[in-house]
Amino acid sequence: MINLERIAKHLVEEISTEISKAGIMHRIFHRCKSESSIKLKIENKQYDGHTTYLRDLIGLRINLYFVDDLQIVSNKMLSRYKKIDEAIDKKSQTEFKPTRINYVFQIPEAFKVEFKESVKDNRIDDTFELQLRTVLSEGWHEVEHDLRYKHKNHWESHDDLGRILNGILASLETNDWSMLALFDTLSHRHYKAKNWDAMLRTKLRMRIDSSVPLSSEITNLFQKEHDLVKKVFKFNRNTLLNDLLDNQAVFPLTINNIIYFLNARYLNNNLIRDLIPNVMRSTFEQVSLKEV
Repeated sequence: MINLERIAKHLVEEISTEISKAGIMHRIFHRCKSESSIKLKIENKQYDGHTTYLRDLIGLRINLYFVDDLQIVSNKMLSRYKKIDEAIDKKSQTEFKPTRINYVFQIPEAFKVEFKESVKDNRIDDTFELQLRTVLSEGWHEVEHDLRYKHKNHWESHDDLGRILNGILASLETNDWSMLALFDTLSHRHYKAKNWDAMLRTKLRMRIDSSVPLSSEITNLFQKEHDLVKKVFKFNRNTLLNDLLDNQAVFPLTINNIIYFLNARYLNNNLIRDLIPNVMRSTFEQVSLKEV
């Protein structure tokens, strides 16, 4: 199990580094199943090693601060790892129930030999499970998993209470979307008040270096160029995050560098280009312009 823990920690570091390229706010956790847990699950699920396998010996969970980042991170993970299976529940308008975004991925090639040396049981597949959640729903899922999923008999003949438990999750999902609306409103207020640093941080909702404020040069430029700041304000956040994840340019995530990247990729404004510090100029010159 020591080797499995090493593999799991490597996956955590690899995924977290990837997500952090775009400043996506998250927490990531992992666990490796214990010997007793493995034995119990194999017996309960009756895995045979021919058509059915235990596939979550290593489990990872990414908790995202914002619900609109779920699809962004999901797409990135699907492009990075080989998917074996998935469990993604479609939402119903009339039923309260937990929704899952769970993937089973192949263990990366670099760790397959090490994995197989640690696992001798052919009923265990060389895969890992990755779950995506929001931070608001995470606590609910932990409670539900330990106190309902593992003890379904405790809930028999208590459908009314089961529905209430699901209703609590429904309210948390509503709060996830309310959170986005709140930050959109806050960002718009800062836009109207010409508080450019605050406007950008509340709009982007990214893990950006808070010790580096928006430069006075960019601030002054925004004060004079209303059409320019309007383009920045209206730019699609998801497009920017996806682009940061896919782009090869590496730079510290400061509010100024994000403006430089946005300009090099989409805005193509000479006044912003002239403000790039010499030490960063070659980095953003390598970023190719793309039409929105």
